[in-house]
Amino acid sequence: MSHQHCGAGSRGGSIIGGTIMIVIGGFFLMVNMGWLPFLRESWPVLLIIVGAVLLVGGMRKSSPRQEEPAP
Repeated sequence: MSHQHCGAGSRGGSIIGGTIMIVIGGFFLMVNMGWLPFLRESWPVLLIIVGAVLLVGGMRKSSPRQEEPAP
């Protein structure tokens, strides 16, 4: 029987995922309590913008960089 250990990478992913869920839940709570009334109608647009930013950022990270030729 072998033991599987969770590495720091999996812990980091769960921390980030948990943080994202808390932030999203906090936004919904503030909208429902009337603290952010402008988000009641515009939150889908906000999610689309955040998704687009994450997508573009991920594409920039994964694209191969071209190195300049040595002089």
